[in-house]
Order: sequence, then C-alpha cells, then structure tokens
Amino acid sequence: MPSVIFAASQVPLLDTMPTTLWMIIALSCGGIAIVSIIITLLLWNKHTTQQVGAHSAHTSLSQWRQRIEDVRIQYHQEHISSDQAYILLAEIARDFASERLQTDISAQTLTDLQALERARHHAHGIDLLRQTIAALYPPEFADQQTHALAREVHVDQAAGWVANLVERWKA
Repeated sequence: MPSVIFAASQVPLLDTMPTTLWMIIALSCGGIAIVSIIITLLLWNKHTTQQVGAHSAHTSLSQWRQRIEDVRIQYHQEHISSDQAYILLAEIARDFASERLQTDISAQTLTDLQALERARHHAHGIDLLRQTIAALYPPEFADQQTHALAREVHVDQAAGWVANLVERWKA
C-alpha cells in the first residue's frame, strides 16, 4: 500500500486539479449570472418604459385628425365624391377602432359590431364606434333621393362624427 501513497505524492498536479476545476466552474457560473442579469435588466427596462394610455404606442390622435381632415379637403376640392368621402370616413373609424382594440374590424358590418364583446376598458369606445358606423350607414349606402337622412347629412358632419370617436375613445 505504501506504493499508492508514494505514486500520488509524486504528481503534485493531482493535488491542485480539483481546486482549479472548481475555480473554472465558479468563474463560468459567475460570468453566466452576470450576463443573465444584464440581459434581464435590459429587457426589464425596455418593458417598463413602454407608455400606456394616451401616450402609448398607438398612432397619435393628431394623425387620426389629419386623416379625417384630408378626407374633408379632398371632398371640398372635388377630388372625391361624397360617397367616397363617407367610405373613407368609415374606413378611418374602423382603422382607429382596430388599433385601439388590437384586432382587425375593418370588414365588420354594423351587425358584427353590435355583437362585438364590450370589454370593460373599451366599452365606451365600442359604443361610440357602433353609433358612428350606424350614423355613417345612411349617407354611405342609402339612396339620397329616397332616404331623407342620407340627403340631410353632409361630409363635414360625418367627419365630425369620426373626429368625435377619435377624441372621446378612452384607452
């Protein structure tokens, strides 16, 4: 048996190898931990700086107002007809609501909108959308010669309805 003790004592590397191995493992784990913390902090900072409410990533209200105003201008400059203006205004209303609801409602009919679930934080906006689209239907689709409401509505008034939707929708 003394030969076994003698053989181990002759190789000094065997005595230090476990310590060196543990140092390498400890440094590797420490490096991984530091990198993980940095990545977590960067992702957390990005997450917490997202704004909500009126200052969220939604398109700014001024851009929606400008789209509405552009329809009015095109109509008054006779670049588009009143029928085209109503179609564009309804499209703006649906696009705006789609952005706020984070779901595409661009092809939904008034009946579809009536069935749309009124999520608690969007209930007021959904009600405004339904009213706006319902008000736009006669001038957009009805024959002006046979439908009195379609005859009485003007593009400026319809643009005001859509602007009202944009202004009063609470995020």
